[in-house]
Amino acid sequence: MLLPIVLWGSRPPSHTVSCLFLSRDDKVLISGSTEGQLLVCDVFPEALIPRNFLVGHSTEVVGMDQLVSGLNNFHIISAASNGEVFKWNVTDGSYMLSTVVQGPLIKLQTLPSSQNVLVCGQYGAITVLDYNTLDIKHHLVPSDPTHWVLCYTVFQPPKTKDEEVVCITVNGQIKTWNLQFEGREKMILESETKILNCPRPVCVTYNPRSLYNCLIVCQSIWRIYRAGDFVLLCSGASNQEVPWSGGKFYTVDKIMLWRENGVLYVYQLPARAIRPVDHSDASWSAEPPTLLYSVPTGPLMECLLVHKKSMRTPHDVLIRGDRDGRLSLWKQDREKDIASEGLVECIHTSLSKTWNKDNVALVNEKCNRCGDAVDITASVYLESLSYIACGLSSGDIIVGLVHHFLTHSLFKCTEDSEEIDSRVRLKGHKGNVSVLLYPHASQPSSYLPNILYSGGADFSVKIWDWKKVVLLQSFTTHTGPLTRLFLPPTQATGKLRGSVVSVCQDNSIAITTHAQFTPLFVGSCHHTGVLEIRWRLTEDILLVHCLDDTVYVWGLSTGHLDRIETGAVALSLVSACQTFSEGEHCKLEIKPSSSVTRHSTGLSVVPFSFSSGDNMSHLLLFDTELLLHLLSQLQGDIMTHEFERSKSQPNVTERRRASARADQRLSDRRTSIIKQTETAKLLEERSVISEIPVENTAEIKSSSEDIEDKEDDKETLDIIKLTCSLLLSCLHAWGVDLNIDRTCVKHLGLLVPGKELSYGTVGSSSTFMLLLPGWEQSIQQQSPNTVEAPFGRWCISSTLTTQHLLSVSALANKQMSTDLTLSFNRRAKNNTAKREQV
Repeated sequence: MLLPIVLWGSRPPSHTVSCLFLSRDDKVLISGSTEGQLLVCDVFPEALIPRNFLVGHSTEVVGMDQLVSGLNNFHIISAASNGEVFKWNVTDGSYMLSTVVQGPLIKLQTLPSSQNVLVCGQYGAITVLDYNTLDIKHHLVPSDPTHWVLCYTVFQPPKTKDEEVVCITVNGQIKTWNLQFEGREKMILESETKILNCPRPVCVTYNPRSLYNCLIVCQSIWRIYRAGDFVLLCSGASNQEVPWSGGKFYTVDKIMLWRENGVLYVYQLPARAIRPVDHSDASWSAEPPTLLYSVPTGPLMECLLVHKKSMRTPHDVLIRGDRDGRLSLWKQDREKDIASEGLVECIHTSLSKTWNKDNVALVNEKCNRCGDAVDITASVYLESLSYIACGLSSGDIIVGLVHHFLTHSLFKCTEDSEEIDSRVRLKGHKGNVSVLLYPHASQPSSYLPNILYSGGADFSVKIWDWKKVVLLQSFTTHTGPLTRLFLPPTQATGKLRGSVVSVCQDNSIAITTHAQFTPLFVGSCHHTGVLEIRWRLTEDILLVHCLDDTVYVWGLSTGHLDRIETGAVALSLVSACQTFSEGEHCKLEIKPSSSVTRHSTGLSVVPFSFSSGDNMSHLLLFDTELLLHLLSQLQGDIMTHEFERSKSQPNVTERRRASARADQRLSDRRTSIIKQTETAKLLEERSVISEIPVENTAEIKSSSEDIEDKEDDKETLDIIKLTCSLLLSCLHAWGVDLNIDRTCVKHLGLLVPGKELSYGTVGSSSTFMLLLPGWEQSIQQQSPNTVEAPFGRWCISSTLTTQHLLSVSALANKQMSTDLTLSFNRRAKNNTAKREQV
C-alpha cells in the first residue's frame, strides 16, 4: 500500500484549460488540460476553490461527461487525444478503470438512457462504449469510410423516446444513426444522409428548450437549421480573420458564439428561426440575425460551457477557462434586459491566485537579492543510497540524504549544524540547473556511483564527483539551455561506454564523457525538437527521431550526417531499431517493474513536472507494507544474532579459567627467554612479540567485522525507524487532542508539521489523486460549519481515510514492538557486561 505525499513547491503547476464540465448538482467544476490532468474545484455562491488533481492521462483531455451512479457517488468519464478513456470516482477521488480506443479522440458524450458512452476522433466511425466496463459495444460507421466525423451531438426528437446521433463529416454531410442497439450488429451504418454546405465544422448542438432548431458552427460561418429536415433558417458570417471556436443556445431566441481570441458574441435570432412556420410559403425567406453585444472575456480563451436554469442561483451561468489556467463564472439575470445589461463576471479563480508561495518544498531557500524562494528546477533520486540531488534556480546543486531534507522542510525542528553540513553543495552553473542525471542507477556496471551529470541554462554540461565535491569536466558544445540527458545502450563499447548524450533547446545533441576533454560527437542541424535517440551499434549509426517524424542518420565515428528520411521510410527505420537511449523522465508515473515502489527503506521520491516550464515537484511514496516487513525482518535478525552470540560464548567461570591459563603460559615463556643469552634473548623476544599480535590479529579482525556488521545493521535500522517516524508524523491527526499530541512528541519522538501537507491516493501505476494546498482553509472560510480544520483531511475521501488509519495503527504497533525488542537486548548486554566486570 503506497501512501503519497506531494511537495508542490513555491509555484503552481501548469494547467492549460482544454475542456470544462459542471456536475448536475452545480457543486463541482472539473477542468481538463492540455497537460493531461483534471482539476476538481468546489463551487460556492461566491468562490471557486481548487480541491485536487486527478492525474492519469498522458496527453490533452478532450472531453468529460457524467452518469449518475447512486446518491453518494459521482462518476465521470474522461477522454484524451491519444485514445485513453478513464472512469473516475470524483466523490472519493479514486481511479476506477480505463481503456484505450484506437485513433486520436476529439469528443466524448454519455447516453444516460442507454448507459453508453460515445467517443469519436479523427477517423470515420463513432465508437459506442459500455459505461460500466468501457468495453466496445458498437461502431457507428459511415457508408463511405473516407467521410471522417468531425463533430456530433445526441438528439431526441419531440414526442419520441428514441435518441439519435447527428454528426457532420469532413465534407459537410449530415449523418444520423438511431440508438436502438438491441439485436443489432457491431458495425452499424447510418440511417440518413443529407448534404449541407458546412465547410470545416466546429460543433453542432440542438436547442435544449424547444428542440425545434439546431446550430452548426464552422470556422468561417454559422447557421441555424430546422431539426429533422435541416431547412436553413438563418445564418451569419465571420467578418474577422479569427475563426469561430464554438457556440451554444443561450436562451430560446438567443445564441452565444465565441472566437479563439476570447471574444464572446450574443445574437438575437429572427422570429421565424424560433418557432415552427410553414416554409413552403413563397413569401418566406431567411432573416439575418441581430448582434446584441460582444464581451471581450480575455485573450487565449480555450473553451466555454453554458449552464442554464441553475438550481442554486437565479442567473444564467457562463463558465470560461483559458490557456492561463484561469476559471471564471459569468452571470446574466433572466429578468433584466440582456441587451442593456450583458454578462458580468462574478467569480474567478486560478491556481496562481490561490497558491501560497510558502508551500512545502524539498529545499526551502531564499534568494539573497530579492528574498523570493529558490525554485527546484531539476532533481534526480539516487535510489541505491536514499539520497537526492536537487538543482536550483540559483545554479547550485544540493545532494544529501532525503530524510534530512524532509526533516527540515516539513516539520518544526531546530536544524542541526552537523546535518546541514552533511548535505553537499555543488557550485559551478551560472543560471538555473535544467537537468540532472545519475547514470549509476540505470547502468551500474558502466558508471561509478559518485558520478553525477548536470546541464544548465548556461549551455554547459558538467560532470561531478559529488562525494568529493569536485568538478571533473565541463563541456560547452551547445548554443542554448540543456533540456534532456540520455544514456547510450548497455551494449555500447569503447568510448561510448560510460558516456552521456545531451539534448539542447536549439535541437542539437552531443556525446560527452569524463574520460577525455573533448566531446565524442556533436550534431546540430535538426529543425525540430528531438523526440528520441536510437542506435545501430553494429553499423556505427545513430538515429535521431524528431517531433515532425523526421529521422536524421548520423555516422558515429565520422560525425557526418549520412541522410535525412521522412514519411514511411523514417517510421520503418525507427521501428526496425529496438536499441534506444534511456534518460530521466519528469512524468508522474510508477513503473511496476522498477524498484521505486520496493525501496529498501520503504520511502521513494518521484520528481515530476506537468510542463517543461514548471518547477520540479516531488511525490513521496511511503510503502506501508514494506516498512512493516522490514521492521519485522530486522527485529528477527537482531533477536537471532543475539541468541547465537549468547549461545557461542562460554560462561563466566570458563572464561576466567581460560584467561588464567593463557596468562600462566605467557609468563613461563618469558621466563625461559630471559635465561638464554643476550643475543638469543633479543631474537626470542622479537619472535615472541611478533607471535602475540599474530594470535590477536584474527580476534581483532573478527571483532572489527562484527563491529562493522553491527554498525551497518544499526544504520539501516535507524533509517527505517526514521522513515516510520516521518510517516507517522505526517499521518497523525494533529490538533484533535492536545494531550495525545504531547505524548506523541515526548515518548514516540514524532515531529509536528510546520506547514500544510498535501496527501493523495494511488489508483494504479500511473493514476493519482493529489490534494492541492490551501483547500482546507478555503473550505472553512466559505462553509465554517461544515468542515473543521483538524478534520478536513478525513472528510475528503474514504479511501484516503482508510489507508491513513490502517497505516497509523499498524506502524505504531510494530514500532513499539521493535523498540521493546531493542530495549530488552540493550538491557541484556548491560547485565552481561556487569557480570564480566565482577
